[in-house]
Amino acid sequence: MCVSGITPLTSFAYQAAFEGLLISDNLSDPPIPIVLNLEVNLAGVSGMVKTGSPQPGAGVLGGDEQFGTCDLRSDLGQLTLLRMR
Repeated sequence: MCVSGITPLTSFAYQAAFEGLLISDNLSDPPIPIVLNLEVNLAGVSGMVKTGSPQPGAGVLGGDEQFGTCDLRSDLGQLTLLRMR
């Protein structure tokens, strides 16, 4: 039995952090600061998200990654759901 060619699935995972602003299509809405901490692996994308004023919230993030494009979802609390693509 040869096992030298087997690599654990966790070796394909990587982590990334992003910080920026969510900008609404409605110009009268103020920008919302956002911080994303992500881990991408064969099972998908997971991590944490935090937003600042005027829409403060934090939550666990999950989603899918395909060819460099992520589809992310999170419940930020206070009846606020975040979905980004």
